[in-house]
Amino acid sequence: MQETSKLEGIIIMGHGSKSPSALATLREVTAKIDDAYDIPVRLASLQFNRPTFEETIDELVRDGVERIIVMPFFIYSGIHVTEDIPIAISGIVKKYSHIEIVMTGHLGADTSIIGVVKDRINTLTSTARKPGSTGKLLPHEIESKSYEIIHESYPGLGSESLESEVKSRIMHASGDLGIEKDIIIGPKANEIVSSVTHGGPVITDVMMVMAGISRGGLSEYGCPLYCYIGDEDVATKAKELSMTRAATAIRKAFSLHEGGIYVIGNAPTALEELCGAVEDGSVRPDGIIGIPVGFVGAAEAKMRLMSLDIPWITIKGARGGSAVAAAAINAVIRTALKKD
Repeated sequence: MQETSKLEGIIIMGHGSKSPSALATLREVTAKIDDAYDIPVRLASLQFNRPTFEETIDELVRDGVERIIVMPFFIYSGIHVTEDIPIAISGIVKKYSHIEIVMTGHLGADTSIIGVVKDRINTLTSTARKPGSTGKLLPHEIESKSYEIIHESYPGLGSESLESEVKSRIMHASGDLGIEKDIIIGPKANEIVSSVTHGGPVITDVMMVMAGISRGGLSEYGCPLYCYIGDEDVATKAKELSMTRAATAIRKAFSLHEGGIYVIGNAPTALEELCGAVEDGSVRPDGIIGIPVGFVGAAEAKMRLMSLDIPWITIKGARGGSAVAAAAINAVIRTALKKD
């Protein structure tokens, strides 16, 4: 990481501790966050440990950073969050008048943290849990109960809107309530619903996505479903061009279909190929559901998708996958069926 070329930096602000193990944990957290960004990420402590907040600021300033994001690594909104850190920031701003310092919210009772707490408890308890215990519920009742839990956590998702359907189904498919905040539905996404009602083709990057899509829902509108990754000519072409088979399969789809809904749940390279074709004007899909999973290239491909002036749905970051992408297009199909 070439930090001297970066104008922005991050500070993970901890309380500090006399316990070596406590500091080691926060260092590990900081290192993992550093891996997720191309800008410098540093640890600072309010007390007991070094580097201090001011020492960390000094280091970032020496590296040419001009805007600093401070993340208070605190569960509670106590005096450290409400007074000590803001006072420290105001002192630094006086010292470095050209530096912009902003502070995120503290950890608090975030849904993702609640999920971690529940996971820890569930490893040790055999007691029936509320409200997720299945008891003697029938399969369809288990699914209904799952959506009940989702809508209890997010009451605003109880409507019949596309946003409600997409977010609810993705949370159900991923088993992750905390993913809600990262699900992004583009401003033109309702046009994907229109494409379904007009019988537009649906193209997937891999067979696993295809397998999860509601065939019955698509058949209501005569929407054909395609996936070309298993074709022999795709395998041959991918080898010739040194491309992934998923990207090559998507390229083949361009030559066979006008418009259509592309559902990408596995391969970031497929989404990159699709975005590039949209950018150069050679392809104009009816919509893209771009939710590839992975730590290499997925987040970047999704950011590229969000810059396009077409209908799209995605999830920020590394999360996604075949089941989640299928859940998203099924949400689109379900929204279409509700409007009829």
